[in-house]
Amino acid sequence: MKKITLILLLAFTFNFTFSQVLFEDDFDGSGPGLVGWTLNNVDGLTPNANVAQFTDAWIQADDPDNVGDMVAQSTSWYAPAGTADDWMITPAITLTGNSVLTWDEEAQDDIFPDGYEVLLSTGTTALVDFTNVLYTTAAASGAVWTTQTADLTAYTGQTVYIAWRNNSTDQFILLINNVKVEIPPTFDTAITVPAAAQDQYTQIPLEQIAVLGTDATIDNIGSAVTNAIATVTVTDGIGTVYTESSSAFSIGAGANQAVTFTGYLPTAADTYTTTYTVTTTETDGNLLNNTVVNNTEVTANTYARDDNTPTGALGIGAGPGQLGQMFDVLVVEDILSVTFTLAGSIDLPGTTTFVTVWDMVGGIPNAVVAQTDPVTISATNDGVNPPETYTANITGGPFTLSPGQYLIALEEGAFSLTISTTTNIFTPGTTWINWPTIPTGTWANNEDFAFNVSYMIRANFQDNTLGVENFDLEDITISLYPNPASNQVTIVNPNQVALEKATITDVTGRVIKTYDLNGTSDAQRTIDVSSLSSANYFMTITSSHGAVVKQFVIK
Repeated sequence: MKKITLILLLAFTFNFTFSQVLFEDDFDGSGPGLVGWTLNNVDGLTPNANVAQFTDAWIQADDPDNVGDMVAQSTSWYAPAGTADDWMITPAITLTGNSVLTWDEEAQDDIFPDGYEVLLSTGTTALVDFTNVLYTTAAASGAVWTTQTADLTAYTGQTVYIAWRNNSTDQFILLINNVKVEIPPTFDTAITVPAAAQDQYTQIPLEQIAVLGTDATIDNIGSAVTNAIATVTVTDGIGTVYTESSSAFSIGAGANQAVTFTGYLPTAADTYTTTYTVTTTETDGNLLNNTVVNNTEVTANTYARDDNTPTGALGIGAGPGQLGQMFDVLVVEDILSVTFTLAGSIDLPGTTTFVTVWDMVGGIPNAVVAQTDPVTISATNDGVNPPETYTANITGGPFTLSPGQYLIALEEGAFSLTISTTTNIFTPGTTWINWPTIPTGTWANNEDFAFNVSYMIRANFQDNTLGVENFDLEDITISLYPNPASNQVTIVNPNQVALEKATITDVTGRVIKTYDLNGTSDAQRTIDVSSLSSANYFMTITSSHGAVVKQFVIK
């Protein structure tokens, strides 16, 4: 069955430019709209009842994922199944210079992506005149808007018609938007920034943040330029904390120049804005692609992939299973608790659930290394009341996570839980589902089922800027790694306080082993645990400034 995937774009393209626009239509008022185009339903087939709104070859309607944004749409889902032959032809366009055609495409369902072709006629709107192929694809970009481009220089001085033809067999819905023919400006440089690990997250704990503002590329879209300079600036809530400019570069037409900056590593929780700009000696005809701005929220302890705006919900249904979200741990840190938001239409007051922490092996959830205490669901999730947020503490207190990837998973028992989701930010390969009965009871990514969503599941780490455990000073931190361990564990003692004793107990509280640390103040102290059986344990580390309890696993 064909599914509708909910996606909201994270980046928007603005078309303010000094180029000469010869034709445009965004189907929202900039342009004639489909009433001014020529439509041809050559196949004459009957749309499936699920897409009965298609009463012509192409229709103008709301983007299913962004109500209020009108786009052109065509379907190839027919009853009985057949091959589409549906045309959408622009009014006449006179090409007065070396022009470029751009448009946005999206296949509404990435499992059933429509293909299409773009053709050009230098004669009339008669279909036999469309002998010039500008673009063709067997499958449009699935569930995400993608911009395509065609060079029209060969047709300069001619009056042309341009057609989009859906020629797919038994797929779903093809969307086209923001059609534009323009003569680009003479000089046009742009700055682009590669995707960074932190771009996946809406909130990142201070200890896990990477350096901001390190790399950029100057792209020369127009004629050759001189003295192209890239600049990066990082600001926090008070003002500028870092700025750096590159050398001046001469860049040929169509070429690019990579730039590397030292970058800035945040030292406090705050919202950081990283701004990249490019300037040239020549007058740039398109200033809007000269700047890129990224915002990064650095927190004391919260790790989040969601933007705290629920746009939907997802559940497994009856039967046990897990819905989980992956987080990257860059340095040793203790997880304290997990916060999650439930929504749905099932009445569950009085039932309990908990969260598990899984390590990852080969990029796949492997084994549970920690879990939370049970939490009782108190609200009636009737689909009318707002979603309810819960926080579950890690059983036995803070659990030390070594560098690596971890899955934080909500456990579903015999009852049906529904986790709130957001579509405003999503990274493939980071949300997981373990569906015991369908298909095989193994872990899979959400996008395998056309659910491109992030869960509202957040990891809460220990805030090392605050007082911890029962130390007598606020800035003392002691941690333990690796976790899980096998033959040895290392006590990390960055403040180099005197370590006196380490006592290992099992989950019943029985003392298993005691180590005399002899008042050592080394930054790290390794302990042999090869004699311990595979199980969960607690280590109480006593120092000159107090004691801390760490949970760990022997695998």
